[in-house]
Amino acid sequence: MTRGRPSFGRTRAERGRDQFDTPPIALDPLFEHEPLLAGVTTVCEPFAGKGNLVIGMRARGLVVHASDIEDRGCPDSIVLDFLKMTRRPQGCDVLLSNPPYGDAMAYLEHAWALGFRLVVLLLSPSFLHTADRFERMHKRGHLCRVHVLAERLQDMHDAAHVAAGGKKASQSQLHGWFVFDRNHRGQAIINPVSINRPGERMPWLGSGICQQCRKLYRPRRSSSRFCSPTCRQRALRGKISVTVGVTDSAEPFSARRQYRE
Repeated sequence: MTRGRPSFGRTRAERGRDQFDTPPIALDPLFEHEPLLAGVTTVCEPFAGKGNLVIGMRARGLVVHASDIEDRGCPDSIVLDFLKMTRRPQGCDVLLSNPPYGDAMAYLEHAWALGFRLVVLLLSPSFLHTADRFERMHKRGHLCRVHVLAERLQDMHDAAHVAAGGKKASQSQLHGWFVFDRNHRGQAIINPVSINRPGERMPWLGSGICQQCRKLYRPRRSSSRFCSPTCRQRALRGKISVTVGVTDSAEPFSARRQYRE
């Protein structure tokens, strides 16, 4: 039995630039679960397409530097081949996009060469495979997390195929958000997430984020709030310093402590 290719059984030459417009709903579980995106204000989106992700991120209050190799109607974007980009947008060290899958490894390496601190790409989970990616990607140790989407992304069609009169089809591929942190060295966490229920966390993650360093961790107790004794001590010291700062200074701190004891 011959199995058809994912892109409607067409060759890569027939598919062209692999233009698949991403439903903005894909952003919800990513921003819900990825702590490295907390506090980010500026993002580069070099494969903007029609602008679905761009519009979705701008609605979240982010400044998005949008571009694509051709103008497909994304608002406030420029025409630029990402592989010909020679420097990052000023003040921007985060790249977030759904790139053409066939050349995703080359795009990732170019993002590293440009000095992006954080690169977040929507890819198929199969991107984890092959010996070539083991050498070019895994050995670097920058892959921090993969947020695997439990449901298939609907309304994600091959734009060139539909424009040529082809029929829309249900999405047969699974996807996940691959988070690459330039400062990360180590193993990656596989984190199953839901598009329909983005706020839910898997049982073994518990609260998920350390209240001191804001990193994901696996708590041993349901009441755990910190990933390590170090973070617990730092939080305690911060709390004591705040308490001392707002307490009436007329009485020495040592005396007040003796009264409480």
